[in-house]
Amino acid sequence: MELGAALRRLRLGNARQPRPGGPFDGATAPRGDAPVPADAYTDLAGLFIGDGVIDDDLIGVLLDPSTDRDDALLALAAGRRAEASGRLDAAVRDFHAAIDAGRVAGTAEVVAHAAHDCARALFTRNHPGDAEECLRMLAAAHENASARGMATLCAQIEHLELGVREDAC
Repeated sequence: MELGAALRRLRLGNARQPRPGGPFDGATAPRGDAPVPADAYTDLAGLFIGDGVIDDDLIGVLLDPSTDRDDALLALAAGRRAEASGRLDAAVRDFHAAIDAGRVAGTAEVVAHAAHDCARALFTRNHPGDAEECLRMLAAAHENASARGMATLCAQIEHLELGVREDAC
């Protein structure tokens, strides 16, 4: 399912829209009080699957209508799709957009996941300087995730960091 369609199905009555003029302006439907279809959460959650596991800490962000989180979530999903299709430059750009939007929105969970995902894309891309940036992203992601008790993400970060350090030897 296309991301915009999934978000339109999930749109909560008082949820805020992506920032006008932002990178994902127009990706969601107007506000409304229509009931949310029962399978809408599954459709959208499928866009946030990492390593075969739904990122449970992101589900809380999805369901919280009080945060302006749509730009961050859209950028995260776009980055994951770009990475999955091998478009690593686009993935890195989208993950950076997710980090920036997540910081603005105050969604630390999105920032932690986006930093980890960006580090993974940088490691795979392997351009000059990517390994160093990857390690910086992993350190920031681990600090953020451990401060919030995100044990599964911390383990994924530690595993990737080990691979990056082994590859550097």
